[in-house]
Amino acid sequence: MILAHSHHRKKDSSLFLWLLFLTALFLVWQIGVLLCAKGEGIFMGLLLDHRIKLSMTILWPDILYICIQLLLYFLFTVISWGVTRLAAFFLNLSADRTFYLGILFWFASVLAVLFANQLMYVNSSFSDLMYSVIPSILAKSSLIVLLGMMGVVIFFAVLGIIKFVLRGSWALKTSSIIVIGILTALSFHQTDRSTPIVNTKQPNVIIIGIDALRPDHVGYYNAQVKNTPHLDAFLKKSTNFTESITPIARTFVAWSSFLTGRYPKHDGIRFNLVAQDNLHLSDTLGNILRRQGYYAVYGSDEMRFSNISQSFGFDQIMGVKPSINDFILGEFNDFPLSNLLINTKVGSFLYPDNFANRAAFVTYEPKIFIHVLRKKIKHIGQRPLFLAVHFCLPHYPYDWASERERKDTFSMYHDAISQMDQQFQDYMTVLRDNHLLDNAIVVVLSDHGETFGLSGERMVAKKNYIKGSRSRRDLFKQVSALTGAEGIFDSSSGHGTDVLSYQQYNNVLAFRRFGARKNKQGNISGLVSLVDIKPTVLRWLGISSASGDGESLLSFIRGAQNRVKSRMIFAETEFTPTAIRAHDISIKNAVFQSLDVFRIDQKTGHLIFKESAVKKLLPEKQRAVYYKNWVLAFYPDEHENLIPLLVDRQTGQWTDDLTTSFARQSPLLPMLSAIKRFYGAEITHHFSGA
Repeated sequence: MILAHSHHRKKDSSLFLWLLFLTALFLVWQIGVLLCAKGEGIFMGLLLDHRIKLSMTILWPDILYICIQLLLYFLFTVISWGVTRLAAFFLNLSADRTFYLGILFWFASVLAVLFANQLMYVNSSFSDLMYSVIPSILAKSSLIVLLGMMGVVIFFAVLGIIKFVLRGSWALKTSSIIVIGILTALSFHQTDRSTPIVNTKQPNVIIIGIDALRPDHVGYYNAQVKNTPHLDAFLKKSTNFTESITPIARTFVAWSSFLTGRYPKHDGIRFNLVAQDNLHLSDTLGNILRRQGYYAVYGSDEMRFSNISQSFGFDQIMGVKPSINDFILGEFNDFPLSNLLINTKVGSFLYPDNFANRAAFVTYEPKIFIHVLRKKIKHIGQRPLFLAVHFCLPHYPYDWASERERKDTFSMYHDAISQMDQQFQDYMTVLRDNHLLDNAIVVVLSDHGETFGLSGERMVAKKNYIKGSRSRRDLFKQVSALTGAEGIFDSSSGHGTDVLSYQQYNNVLAFRRFGARKNKQGNISGLVSLVDIKPTVLRWLGISSASGDGESLLSFIRGAQNRVKSRMIFAETEFTPTAIRAHDISIKNAVFQSLDVFRIDQKTGHLIFKESAVKKLLPEKQRAVYYKNWVLAFYPDEHENLIPLLVDRQTGQWTDDLTTSFARQSPLLPMLSAIKRFYGAEITHHFSGA
C-alpha cells in the first residue's frame, strides 16, 4: 500500500514536470514562429532600444508583458495538471492512467488553442501557419471534437472537486460554501460611478472622426459604392460640404487644425507628433467649451500617430495611452493563448496596451472598442458634453482580427471602410441609447483621404501638360523623384505626400442637428477647410471667440446660402520618408528613415517630432493654394528651389511656366500673392518669379 502510494506520488510529480517541459517547448516553438514571421518588427524594436536607449519607465510595460506571458503559460500547465488530477481522483484512476490522461488532455488543450486562434484571429502568424496545413472547415470540426473531449475531462474534474469537498471535514465544507457565496456575490456587484445629472439646454457637441476616409469611397457621394449604408443614411440628413480640404493630410495635424481653428502655419503644428510644451492651446474648441460648462472627452482606438492630449481642452482621454509601446507591443502581441484572452475582461486587465487597440490589429475587434466607449459614456452623465471620437479602421494596414481574405491593398481598404460603417452605426446606437442625441450637434469628418499609386490620383497627367518657354527640361523626372511616383506620373501613394493629390486632401465634412431646429439636408459646393469647424460650432452655440483662420459655415447649414463664396484654401505636405510613398510600404525602411526625426519622451513614452528636425524639414514641404477650380503648388527641388505647378482642376490642364497664355488667363496673380503672403519667406526666399 505504501509502495503504491509512493509510486502514485512519483507519477504525479513526473506528470507535472512533463507538462511543464511540454509547455516550455510549446512556448519556444511559438517564439520561433514569431521570429520567422515578424523578424522585421523584432529587429526594429531592438534598433529602437539601441539608438534611443529606452528608459525603464518605457520598457516596464514590455517587461511586464513578458512576465505575464510566462505566468500565463505556467498557469496553463498548472490548470492542465489540476484538471487531470481531479478527474483521476473522481474516476479512481491508477497513477499510470492518470499520467497518460494528463498528457492527452494537454495535447488536446494545445490543439484547441491553436484551432481557436486560427478561426478567431486570422491575421495571426499561427493562423497563417495552421491554414497552410489544415483548412478552416476541418479546423472547426476538429475544435468541436477537442472541446467535447476536454469538456468530459473537465466535467469529471468538477465531480472530483465535489467528491473532495464531501469527503472533507465540516469546517472544509462550510468554508467552501462561504467562499463560493462570496465569489458569486462579487461577480454580480457593480459600482455606480455615474456622474450627477445636470439639467441643461445646451446641446451636446459630438465629433466623429474617421481616419483616411475618401469621399469617393462613400456610397452617398459615389453611387457605385455599396458598402457604407449606415454612413449614407446619416449623410442624407446632413449638410455636406463636398469640397472640404484638409490643411495637412495627416491625423494629428489635421485634428489640431480644426480644434484650434488655425492652419498649421499659424498654430505651430506643422508635423505629426510635435511637442506640445510650447504651444498656445488656450483657445482650442475643447478649452472654450469647457469654460462654458462642457465636459470634454476625446477617444481613439489608436494613438500611434495622434498625441491629442488634455492640453487641447479635454477632461478625459478614452482609449490606449499614447506611447512607443504601441509600436512595440502591437507588433509582438501574437501568442495564441493570450490572443484568446485579450478581448475579455481578464485581457483588458492583463494587456491594457493591446486591449481595444487598433495598432494591435491581429487581435483588434471593432465591437470591443464600441464596448469600451459604451462603458465610458455611461459614467459621463448628461451634462453638456463635448465628445470627440476618432475611428482608425480605414488607416493602413486595413486589417483587423476577423478580416480573412488576403487581397490587394485597394480591396482591403474597401473592406475596412465597410467594417467601419458598422462600427459607425454601433456608435450611433450607443449615443442614442444614452440620450446623447436628444439635443446634439454632430460633426462627421475624415482627417484626410488615401491614395494607392493608381493613375489619376494626382492632378497632373503628361497628356494635359502645357509646355512654355520657361519650362524645365527634365520636369517629369524631377517631379516624379520628389513625389515617389512609381512609373506613373499622375499617381501618388499614401496621404500627406502630395498637395496635388485631391484624393489625399479632400475629406468628408458633414453637420447634422438632432433634437431642435434642423439643418439643411443636401450638398454645399465650394472650397472649405477643416479649420472652419471650430467657428461654425461656436457660432451655432452663440459663443464668441478669438479670430482664427476658419470661417463659420452656419448660414449654409441653416439653408440661407447654397454655395460657398470663393476664398483661398491652403494645404501643405508633411514629413514623408520615401519608404511610405510607395504602394507597398516598408515599415523597416520607414523606421530607419525616421530615427533621426523623432525622439521619445523618456518619462511618458510619447513619440515626439524633434524640434531640430522641424527647421531642417520645413524646406522640403510642398505647399499649395486652392482657389475655385485652380490649384497653385510649389514643389521644392534638390536645391530647395521651388517648382511652380498651376493646375486647372476642371480641364486637367497644367503648366510649370507661369508666363504662358494658359497661366495668364487664370487667377494666377491673386493666388500667387495669397500664397506668398501666407507662407512668407518659406515661399519668397526660394521663389521670386511671377
